[in-house]
Amino acid sequence: MDSNSISIYLIHSRKQLNMSQQELAAALSLHHPIFSGIDATSISRWERGKIQPSSSRKIELYIFFGNDPAYSRKGLSADYNSSVNIGILAKLLDSELNYNHHIGAQPYLLKRSLYFDKVKVLPKTLPKSNTTWAKLISNYHENITRGQEKWDLKTLTDLQNHPSTYVNYYTVDNVLAGHLIILLLKQEIFDLLIDDKIKETEISLDMLADEHEPQSLYELSFCSGSRDIVIDSIIERLVLFSSNQVFLNFGGKARNSFTLKALDYVEYEIMSEGPRTEERKFGIKIGGFRCEYATYTITSKAIYRSKLFNEFG
Repeated sequence: MDSNSISIYLIHSRKQLNMSQQELAAALSLHHPIFSGIDATSISRWERGKIQPSSSRKIELYIFFGNDPAYSRKGLSADYNSSVNIGILAKLLDSELNYNHHIGAQPYLLKRSLYFDKVKVLPKTLPKSNTTWAKLISNYHENITRGQEKWDLKTLTDLQNHPSTYVNYYTVDNVLAGHLIILLLKQEIFDLLIDDKIKETEISLDMLADEHEPQSLYELSFCSGSRDIVIDSIIERLVLFSSNQVFLNFGGKARNSFTLKALDYVEYEIMSEGPRTEERKFGIKIGGFRCEYATYTITSKAIYRSKLFNEFG
């Protein structure tokens, strides 16, 4: 269910119960601890589509209003906390976050962050700041590449604002706590990126796919240090796959070993490797050697065959 649909559902369901936004917020807080701290403003922002509740909060909303969670949308058919495969992934995340913070780059965020929201429209500025979120993402990439990748801020903002781009911002207490950006690219551009023939910083608007041409999904950027946000982002990817039946492949650039561990629920193929590095805490280890990054690809058939997709797709 997209942001408009959850907004309409929430407005309709609240009015059916003849509840004000304040009354609904109070009732939800009593219904489940996951709604702790929400108020009428939170409900208003959900109903106006300014932000989306997290997947786990959505599930509890449907339960509160007396609907089966499967009502929510194709792609989120059960409480993901009951999934065996998600349970295995959660244990992996717990272990990884105990020792490393490279997947998050967010030292102020607890590894368990149930109380987060999702924003799908690029805000002009952060609250009480003149720094755009796109600028923070640009900074993030420059940091994780040790200054080797410098994004053009206007191009990155234009890519995020394009209608075909999938953007998800995760916020905790209105502070940016993670992001997911997936581009719909022309197949020939996707192939060049996966073969490491062009750099991500060279992507431009004219490389995005039109509706009726061969296309693939490319994960441009993801970051979060919270186990629950990482899991939510995986569910969001599966929902995206189920709603786009024409893409040929999904792929991206893995910059640490955890990325590949998180792909264990589906068959993937390493397509190219970046320059070798001797730094133990930098890059990804493949075949006994450590390189700065590796590109990977997953066919749409492999995604549809995966156990995790069949649980939620």
